Amino acid sequence: MLIIGALLLTLAALAAGGCGGGGDEVNTITYQAYDLGAGFSPIRRENDLEPGPNGLDGKEPKPVIPDLPPPEFMIIKDLLDGIGTQADPGTKLTIQYVGYDYDTKKKFTSSWDEGHPTTFTLGSGEMMEGIEKGLYLAEVSDQRELVIPPDLTKPGTKMKDVPQGKTLVYVIDLLDVQPS
Repeated sequence: MLIIGALLLTLAALAAGGCGGGGDEVNTITYQAYDLGAGFSPIRRENDLEPGPNGLDGKEPKPVIPDLPPPEFMIIKDLLDGIGTQADPGTKLTIQYVGYDYDTKKKFTSSWDEGHPTTFTLGSGEMMEGIEKGLYLAEVSDQRELVIPPDLTKPGTKMKDVPQGKTLVYVIDLLDVQPS
């Protein structure tokens, strides 16, 4: 009887979490007073990615940043839960991303604007510490929202035009993981 009760509670929780419908909902990020929520992210498999000739997949997402003071800690949230090769230190990652200043809500960088994804080695210092921490153990096809506090925004060797002393919001898609 205890097993049946646990099964019913699990099914109820899954139904309450929703299945994540179609449409453009995935391209909009919302914050709920920094509550990461307990729901499930829609799943995207590695072989569901369809990069175009420039290597980018899909449309550029645009986060919705709340009118709340920035958090003093890093927030990591999977918007799409990828099922694919895992990013470990020393692996070569290919990502597409868009970055916004939390306070001004203005975009300052985008791989869509640059016309190509970026490749770097995880843990090498090529990217800012917040991005490296945010992608640790991610899987190919994950789409992650990162809210990065100022102390984790020092640019890496491959980063350009990163606002310093600011809280930054990134949406990053992990497109590929290769051994180094």
